[in-house]
Amino acid sequence: MSFRARLARRVSDAATGHGLLAGDDGPAGTVASLHDWVAEHEDHCGAGWSSVPAPASPPLPPPRSVAGAGGRAFDAALTRLQALPETSPPNLDVAKLPGGRVVTSHGLVITHDGLLASESAWDGNLEATGVLGRKRLPRAQAARGVHATLISQWCGAYYHWLTDALPRFAALEAAHGVASNVIVPEDLKPWQRRSLDLLGIGDRLTPFSGYLRADVLLWPRPVALLAGHTPSWACEWLRERFASGAPSGRKRLYLTRRGERRRRVANEDELWNVVLEPLGFEWIDPGKLSLDEQIRTFAAAGVIVAPHGGALTNMAFARQAIVIELFAPDYVNLCYYVLAARCGHEYWSVLGREGRSGSINADIVRLSETLAGAGVA
Repeated sequence: MSFRARLARRVSDAATGHGLLAGDDGPAGTVASLHDWVAEHEDHCGAGWSSVPAPASPPLPPPRSVAGAGGRAFDAALTRLQALPETSPPNLDVAKLPGGRVVTSHGLVITHDGLLASESAWDGNLEATGVLGRKRLPRAQAARGVHATLISQWCGAYYHWLTDALPRFAALEAAHGVASNVIVPEDLKPWQRRSLDLLGIGDRLTPFSGYLRADVLLWPRPVALLAGHTPSWACEWLRERFASGAPSGRKRLYLTRRGERRRRVANEDELWNVVLEPLGFEWIDPGKLSLDEQIRTFAAAGVIVAPHGGALTNMAFARQAIVIELFAPDYVNLCYYVLAARCGHEYWSVLGREGRSGSINADIVRLSETLAGAGVA
């Protein structure tokens, strides 16, 4: 979407929110369970619910680090992770909602009788979406026929697109069969469009710019109850659908973030010259590779060393790898530990030293010890 179109949409949304423009009714209330809503409505409006058992994921193995390399920040993040409730629903579910709406970039779902589905707010915080309490919403685009939504608030990010959005398509295939059209962001990035082409649905896309009403809306439930907790079966599905024909290998890859504003490795030249290049690593800048090139590159990976960042998502294409993630001492996010475990990879962490905010000052000694501990020599 162009800047002018986005600006016009913001003006329209703001005006509609204050009752200045005609539009659609805002939500009349909320519904906690779409399954229960369907059970009440299927006899008189054509609503439906499809469900198949989801393969179970094994327990997460403990992450690895040499003495002192993990650090307190990692231990605290791991404690929070271990305290979370079960993150994978037991079934792959798809709700069939005649006259259903998808609203805002959060991908919120409103039923034909005006109830906002709490389940469609990924983090469960409906208040933060700004939709509750609004009497009017912008007029929704009419979409004829059957349309399945892959929209969620983070689906524009590489990690969330591959591990959250696309597995919902897998759930749709398994529980309902493929819809005639799939609702996707209007301003698809090249790698998003290519992923849809590789799935064979690139010609059946319904662009979404913020508000849409379908004759029949299919809502595949997210395959994890919390973003960043991709189940094992989804990792296997990604590898099979995208990398099954790519040649395997045991390459050693280092992923740079040199061109990024955040989480760059401040002492990257030292890291490369002293530790990684002598061990036969390849320098990879994933942001400069097409999706096909990333798939081929990571399918052949045996060892991946990288600062925390979206490029680590590509580990999903590797058959079996050692993953070593570099963190700053003040920020630890364990989504790639979970992804590595679900993919069957061996995961290690190395916390960096204090340094400039927004960058990672890699601990050269700890990384060398970690590589040795992982058998990379």
